Amino acid sequence: MEILLCDFNFVVYTKFMSGKILIAEDNEVLVKLYTSSLQNDYELQFARNGIEALNLLEKWTPDIMILDIMMPDMDGYELISALKNDKRYKDIPVIFSSAKSGVTNRTSGYEFGAIGYIEKPFEIAELRSIVRSTVRQFGKNKPILEFKGVKLNLLNNKVECDGELVDFTLSEFNILAKLVTQPDRVFSREQLLDCLKGDHLNVSDRVVDSHVSAIRKKLKKSELQIKSKYGSGYFLKS
Repeated sequence: MEILLCDFNFVVYTKFMSGKILIAEDNEVLVKLYTSSLQNDYELQFARNGIEALNLLEKWTPDIMILDIMMPDMDGYELISALKNDKRYKDIPVIFSSAKSGVTNRTSGYEFGAIGYIEKPFEIAELRSIVRSTVRQFGKNKPILEFKGVKLNLLNNKVECDGELVDFTLSEFNILAKLVTQPDRVFSREQLLDCLKGDHLNVSDRVVDSHVSAIRKKLKKSELQIKSKYGSGYFLKS
């Protein structure tokens, strides 16, 4: 699906896959199988163990996760427990994929919080069916801008900082979204003034300063930094 988002005098053009999937699997043969089976329809990221998966989550948020259970360093049970105890990740749907078969093992997986369980070896058709239904039911599939722990939802103008909603005016949202789309690019006050909603035809472009100041205060707990360039304007430091 391709979405063309036009607002506040800039365009975000993004091609969206059907969903984003983080797969924790240490078997290279299965990694290739997942890739060949899912890469045409989903954006994939792979981790070889639970520790690598947690590190990936710091930079990339999937719609669902597929976890092997028997992995080195941090296994699937330990990883899902870490996810469920972290407010940032506790709502990410998890599917276990494991050679541990039988009712007892499947039940243990569900008790740990998984919403699906695939027994190895599995059929590709089964994998695709389970992933497709899970993404359809739980996946967000929304145009989201993410930058250093801050998420902007372009459909409802909501801002999250480390998983918590932050109250933004529409003008503040538009300025931040414009900066996030092109980190390190300096936007003049006049360019950012175009982001403001309402009747601002006769106001000084210095009104942008007050909006930027408000954004900085609201996101002071994040790593996001809006810098000023003397005589030029503002930019988001990458």
